[in-house]
Amino acid sequence: MGALGLSIWQSMGAVSSLRVIWAWTVWGICWVLALWLWAREQTPDGQLVWTGEQWFWQDAQGAESALVVQLLLDAGNAMVVRILPVVGANPHAIRIAWLYRQRMPRNWHGFRCAVYSRQHAQDKPANFVQDV
Repeated sequence: MGALGLSIWQSMGAVSSLRVIWAWTVWGICWVLALWLWAREQTPDGQLVWTGEQWFWQDAQGAESALVVQLLLDAGNAMVVRILPVVGANPHAIRIAWLYRQRMPRNWHGFRCAVYSRQHAQDKPANFVQDV
């Protein structure tokens, strides 16, 4: 959409070449930045696991990494949570997730209880698993 607007603006001819080059450069930088941010936000296949004490991300191969889940918004049938790595992990691995009741109707109440419960960093006897 931005490229279309720039093309129309450029074709009108009332703008200097330097401004057109500058505008296309800014548009290109924004496009590359948006693509990079989109790729960074993609979550690999896996599931969010609550053990009763700690949140973990379990990838498709079964490898687990400890997480901190923070509630940002609770709308009853939907929640927005921030998923952060534990201390020492990559700080750029922070994710924001929209979670919907319709995606997990049988587990929604338990999931909400887990999000509101106090988190303690200890070992895990996995007892709550939810695909995200």
